[in-house]
Amino acid sequence: MYTLDKYVEQDYSLVYFHYGLTSKNKPSLSWLWQAYRAFDRKYKKNLKALYLVHPTNFIRVVWQIFRAAIRFVQ
Repeated sequence: MYTLDKYVEQDYSLVYFHYGLTSKNKPSLSWLWQAYRAFDRKYKKNLKALYLVHPTNFIRVVWQIFRAAIRFVQ
């Protein structure tokens, strides 16, 4: 978060590369959710786009769930 502090005051985009991940090295859903919850409004308000590169079908389904949850939480 220290690194992000330099950028979050301005509009920014986040790119998530899922290509090449296996069950051994990909983050779990609980970790992704904890990471999202760890960021307060300061980090979320200027996020203008989130790009998912090479998502699997599973990630697409999870993304739909997260989008609904993110809208509900905010």
